[in-house]
Amino acid sequence: MSNKTAKSPFRIRLGAFIFFCLLFLLLGFAVAKYRLPGYPYLSGAFGAAKSVGICLDLKWFATESSHHIKGPFDQGGLVRRNAAAMQPGMTFITYFADGEYRAGLLDEAGEWAHQWTIPYADSVALAPKIYCSLDKTNLFIHGAHLYPNGDILVSYEYQGLLKLDRESNLLWELDMVSHHSIEVADDGTIWTLGRIIDMKSERVAQFDDGFYLKDTLVKISPEGEILAEYPLIDLLFNNGFQGLLMTGHNQYRYANYDPLHTNDVKVLTGPQAATIPQAKAGDLLISMRAISTIMVVRPDENLVVWSKTGPFLRQHDPEIGPDGLLWVFDNRNATPQKNTGAEYLPEGQAFGPSQVLALPLDSQMARQRFVGTPEEPFFTSIMGRMQLLANGNLLLVEPEGGRIFEVTMPAGKVVWEYRNLITPGTVGRVSDADRYPRQSLRFLAKAKAPSS
Repeated sequence: MSNKTAKSPFRIRLGAFIFFCLLFLLLGFAVAKYRLPGYPYLSGAFGAAKSVGICLDLKWFATESSHHIKGPFDQGGLVRRNAAAMQPGMTFITYFADGEYRAGLLDEAGEWAHQWTIPYADSVALAPKIYCSLDKTNLFIHGAHLYPNGDILVSYEYQGLLKLDRESNLLWELDMVSHHSIEVADDGTIWTLGRIIDMKSERVAQFDDGFYLKDTLVKISPEGEILAEYPLIDLLFNNGFQGLLMTGHNQYRYANYDPLHTNDVKVLTGPQAATIPQAKAGDLLISMRAISTIMVVRPDENLVVWSKTGPFLRQHDPEIGPDGLLWVFDNRNATPQKNTGAEYLPEGQAFGPSQVLALPLDSQMARQRFVGTPEEPFFTSIMGRMQLLANGNLLLVEPEGGRIFEVTMPAGKVVWEYRNLITPGTVGRVSDADRYPRQSLRFLAKAKAPSS
């Protein structure tokens, strides 16, 4: 028998295999494109694979190279200080340095008054997962809170919530998908944001990815017990706001698997609630970046109390000020910088530099504005924090500039600035910053000498 004849059965089997592979590929394409019977199962299978990929995306973003930002930086530490014009106090920050995220307390001169060591080795939440083997260079803090006694809460993005005492001992932890924001109410109740990968609900078929990330509001006891969890997309549907999911898309089904990207939660005080007729103290102010929307919600009553969409774009950290205006950190990014080796972009992207807007609750026209200029660049494509200070100034966090700075309003003059310089030309990302009156931090008199 010739070699040619002997190989024929193999060639036939190979040809049949290739034919059926192509057939199934075309069939799968037709099922997905035209939503034929069997689409939910096919979509769910792809969704399961993509959900594992969420961790890979996080790992891809949260690397040492992405937390080291390149730019024209030559000064570090305290860069500017106008003692007469700044708001006195201590500044609690979370930042990246020496290959890991840290938490520390700066005095007005930019010196460390106290630092916390994160117990990576002792934490269950921060331990490598079977599907998500992150290490210290991948893990990053996004959301933090300092208590008067020196305890701190830190949220490691999509990994968990940790509470430490002033000596950095682990008090408790929650192994949960926490992200972006932590708010502690007057009664000690903790609010944060959670996330569920949804591949089962009837809404999944509306998303081309076959699954979506269901953001949640999570209520936690002071002792670290989850008391309640409220899915935000259900809140939108139940109150008639599902049309917002089409923001930026010509059809609902093209919405991204991260349709809301909720990035902030705050508890309204009595005076803040009084600025909105329908609101009451204890309602929650939330920010949803993907749909450029800010809402006041009452989750235990399944109620949206108030809503505003734009003129801000992919915003962060809204707050109702004592002047009754809505203050918003307006990123104005065209695309997030991640995974590419972040660079400082002093001129911003397609829509210009970042800005802070102060808006009436019933109008789209800004009353006050702080915006970057060629002389005072200000831009971050992702993240960003803002605090209204008692003297009327703003404390701003520019993560991709590796800095915290304070500006007067409405003049916009920088009166205090700290930059997290790693080496000349490179800064470390800064996530959070809050200014506290020195006298409110009673632990400082008992604290150990600052760590090196």
